[in-house]
Amino acid sequence: MTASAVRSSRIRVRYAETDQMGVVYYANYLVWFEVGATLMSPVRVRFDYEIWRTGEDAPLATGHTIHAAMDRRGRPCRLPPAVRELLSSMSE
Repeated sequence: MTASAVRSSRIRVRYAETDQMGVVYYANYLVWFEVGATLMSPVRVRFDYEIWRTGEDAPLATGHTIHAAMDRRGRPCRLPPAVRELLSSMSE
C-alpha cells in the first residue's frame, strides 16, 4: 500500500502519562497512534503511526492498524461514501 498523505500532529505529554521519573508509559503510544495518516482502499483503511520525541533522530515507537468496513452479516463491504470522502479530504 502506498501512502496517500502524510500528516503530523504535536501532542503535549501530560503529567498523568508519565511515571515518577517523567518517562512516558509505553501503553500511551497506542492512544497517540489514533492521530495517524490514512492509506485507503475501497474496503479498508490503514493507519501508520510514528511517535517522535522532539530533537531525536529516530522514532520512539512505530505501528499500524487496519480497519475494515463490515456489513450486518460480518462480511467485508465497501467503505460508506461519507467515510471515504472524509478520509480523502484529510489527505489533501
